[in-house]
Amino acid sequence: MNSIDSIDQKEKILRYGKYGFILILLIGVLFLVFKKDSDRGFNSIENKLLVNAKNYVEKNNILVKENESFFINLVDLDEIEGTEFCSKASGVIVSRINGKLTYDAYLKCDDYVSKLSSNKTKIISLIGDEVILLNKGEVYVEPLYTLTKDADVTLTGEVASDPGVYRIKYDVYVENKLVETAYRIVIVSPYDIDQTITALENKIQPIIILEGDTNIYLKVGEEYKEPGYKAVDYVDGKISRDVTIETTIPKGGVKKPGTYRVTYVVVNSRGNLYKTDRYVTYFEHESNVNINLTKSTETLTNELIIKVNILGDNNGVISPLKTIETAFDYPVKANGIYNFKVKDKYNNIITKEIEITNIDNVKPSGSCTASVHKSYTDIEVVATDDKGIAGYTYIIDGKEESYETSNNYKYMDAATIVSTRVKDIAGNEELLKCEVVKQEEQVIEVDKGNYKLVATKNNPMDFANLIQTLDVSETHPPTYYDKCLSFAYYYAYMLYKGSPSDLQSMAADKAYNYAYAGRFKPFTNDDKQVVLAKLYDLLNMGQPVILQVNGNKEGTSRHYVTVIGYKELATADDISERDLLIIDPYNGNLRRMDDEGARFMISGWDTGRKGSEGYGYQLYIFG
Repeated sequence: MNSIDSIDQKEKILRYGKYGFILILLIGVLFLVFKKDSDRGFNSIENKLLVNAKNYVEKNNILVKENESFFINLVDLDEIEGTEFCSKASGVIVSRINGKLTYDAYLKCDDYVSKLSSNKTKIISLIGDEVILLNKGEVYVEPLYTLTKDADVTLTGEVASDPGVYRIKYDVYVENKLVETAYRIVIVSPYDIDQTITALENKIQPIIILEGDTNIYLKVGEEYKEPGYKAVDYVDGKISRDVTIETTIPKGGVKKPGTYRVTYVVVNSRGNLYKTDRYVTYFEHESNVNINLTKSTETLTNELIIKVNILGDNNGVISPLKTIETAFDYPVKANGIYNFKVKDKYNNIITKEIEITNIDNVKPSGSCTASVHKSYTDIEVVATDDKGIAGYTYIIDGKEESYETSNNYKYMDAATIVSTRVKDIAGNEELLKCEVVKQEEQVIEVDKGNYKLVATKNNPMDFANLIQTLDVSETHPPTYYDKCLSFAYYYAYMLYKGSPSDLQSMAADKAYNYAYAGRFKPFTNDDKQVVLAKLYDLLNMGQPVILQVNGNKEGTSRHYVTVIGYKELATADDISERDLLIIDPYNGNLRRMDDEGARFMISGWDTGRKGSEGYGYQLYIFG
């Protein structure tokens, strides 16, 4: 797909009444809240974390086997400024894949989770804020983006002046493949934004970040030492001094095994309360049992395996399943926190939890249309998914024909039953039954002859009239002589792929500057009839064709035209150049070809100039 492709109509994500809108705006403000803390500097923190992890591996001579991974906890790495609000579960996953070490940072800080791979480079960066607030009636101006490499970007979505929440989607394509997607949220408020934000700030809770583990295990008689905590508020800032602690641990010390709770409570200046708990479990005997939990993958998926490894003297797992195995796989198909409990040899219970956040079970949805012509079928799929589409399997008359990353597919025959299996990036699939629409051949009368028109996306007759209306030709002032190939390709492209907005914005200067190089393939043969037969087949496959013809009456100068049809009674065996219907880039006129005079086929031998594939007759295949 190219950036000239159509941009979808505006997409409103949510739109409610006054209170619903305030809720939406609150979500947007919360997004800003957790992006606002510039002192966190997540990008720089992640980069420093990766550097420290590499140093840690080299310093400790750690050997990582092929297709194996291990986790370096944040507490084991050199202290990095800005991680004081990060959970101690943060760190770096080190893996060896194809002989190469990879480092993936995992930061969980407040409600923010960031993942950055040492092997990935972000292509698109949005200019300006990712969440933009506008007053009602204020016009949205797209801030655009920057790219780190050559790529095409398709924007989806529009922002209206009406109150609501709008999404702009930026799909990045490299060599016609979708490789990255970015989003920008635009909130159009029916109220004064500053007053609304102030009102919403008054409703935001503070937060408490516990240092150390949320589950602590001690031997009976051992003293509990508070690991520490921090409290912050969006308005009040650091409010750790205002935290109150309540605990069920006896003042005189613990005399028997059990689990006790430590509760932390803080209230901000607007009266909003937040509390969280830590649990302390006392054992009668010190346990040497340790539970290691790892995920089978960190990438988005529709199911994964929790790999469980029990170390030490134990009497088996009692939750979430009962087993005496010390190493096993536990399959999960939903996000959440999974707790594993193990009894040691003294029947004390040791617990360990792991949070799963990378499972997506939502199937893609959409629709499919199959336009059936005499000798081919055009299939177009419109599908959406909350995480992104990976590809499409096209099933025609009960047979799987092709798996593609494009939502458009041309089947070189007339199909009867068509469906498409859409797969998202997590592996979820949905089968869409395509609406089959049979297309009738369009025949028009030109110069007292009936001509069949190429069955393109846009109606050739309407397009030819639009060319005249917009005056898109070489002779449009200022004139663009010798740029006929650019115009011929521009016509072919717009017929084949142009959206309504593309067509209405056509202009001679756009055609003149059109980068057609490399987007069509030449076909050359010394036998004129062979070239005409090829042209006939291409038109019947729905492709407009660019044809080399004479530029002067003597036939010693080259010119290019766009062929859009042929006489109704012509066949592949007897079609002649006089049977062809063309749009001439010289003046944009719709006309038939000649075998002499203004327009007729010539070869490279006639002009003494070699074409792309030799001296013969030549046409260009769009693609």
